[in-house]
Amino acid sequence: MKKQYVWVGGVVFLCLFAAAVWGVTHPSFVIPQLQDYVLRKTGRALVVHGGARLTFLPKMSVRLDDVSISNPSPMDGSFARAEHADLPMEFADLFRRKIKIREINLNNARFSFLTDTQGAANWATPETAGSGEAGPPKPKEPLVLNIENGAAFYLDERNGQAFSLNSATVGVSISADGEVALTGTAAINSQFASIDAHLKSLSRVTQDGSPADIAITAPALTLNFDGRLGTKKALTLVGTLAAASSDLRVLSKWLGNEIGGNSGLKDLRLSGA
Repeated sequence: MKKQYVWVGGVVFLCLFAAAVWGVTHPSFVIPQLQDYVLRKTGRALVVHGGARLTFLPKMSVRLDDVSISNPSPMDGSFARAEHADLPMEFADLFRRKIKIREINLNNARFSFLTDTQGAANWATPETAGSGEAGPPKPKEPLVLNIENGAAFYLDERNGQAFSLNSATVGVSISADGEVALTGTAAINSQFASIDAHLKSLSRVTQDGSPADIAITAPALTLNFDGRLGTKKALTLVGTLAAASSDLRVLSKWLGNEIGGNSGLKDLRLSGA
């Protein structure tokens, strides 16, 4: 009988120990912390439709399944949605029950940039977001988003301007004051292009326009822009533009309008302001 008590006690102890380890190491605490972070920075609601779990390759991370960020009120729908969001972490973060949000890896992410008929942009951050004495100080390091197989769609309902990027593999750096840097590749009209862009102020895009420099290199076109990008009345680029194409027919076909013939129309170069 005494041995039975010892055996039962051992089983109970192991069960309690396993439950304690699970409680300490399970990363579910990351979800409310990330939701609070997104709400403070953007004024938007983040929803994790799946769960949270640990992954260890290529490095230790918390994986959140089926994650979305809402559009600002009163807009319906989501601004962004990703199949997975991985947040790198260390073992010490599990025991502290607190994660430092500096990098987020997104897989199969879809971003919908919309300007409605009233001129409101769903990516614009409310003036109250990120303010207030209760919040922590602005981080010195920018937030880094690494996006695999991403897509972005832009629509201006006022005039019908629209474009899209697909199959994107890009790195995006966003500073505390809204400076954005983007580097990577994406499919534009089914042709892969290398993109390198820098935006001085995301909030100014919908106002007086933000200083920007953009470089796009594709088989059909090499384009460099240095100036100001804005969407106050329509999507506009004001500044210096240099473009070159080795074959105008290839470029025209890429843009959706084929030009007949086989000779001539080579080595097109344009520049101006």
